[in-house]
Amino acid sequence: MIEKVELEIEKTIEQSEVPEDPIHSKNTREWVLRLKPNADTALQIAALGHDVERSIKGRKVLRKNFSDFSEFKKAHSLNSARILGEILSQYNIDNAIIKEVSELVEYHEIGGNPKVDILKDADSISFFDVNLPFYFR
Repeated sequence: MIEKVELEIEKTIEQSEVPEDPIHSKNTREWVLRLKPNADTALQIAALGHDVERSIKGRKVLRKNFSDFSEFKKAHSLNSARILGEILSQYNIDNAIIKEVSELVEYHEIGGNPKVDILKDADSISFFDVNLPFYFR
């Protein structure tokens, strides 16, 4: 079942208008596994789908709608958590895992506990890992 969820997340993120998003999604998961080789399913799914909302045109949170960057990031995180929870619910995933994935994604921009801090760090490292060549050019 988890493999089907992962494919659904990947398929959704591949629709993003930002070409780096699918790469960043998978790369964040890779960094989670480098930082925590025994990362559980919830953390790996959260890593893969932490920015999923950016890939859904009609549901994407737009920066221009927020005067405060922190509020924008908070709305982005909440929206991604909500969407990822919806995806997981379609696949009869245990409610405890859905809740944990949603909480990890909700706080992935700010951290707050050891597990979400790993996701936050992996996301940050991946951002530079994926985007640095573009900035260099």
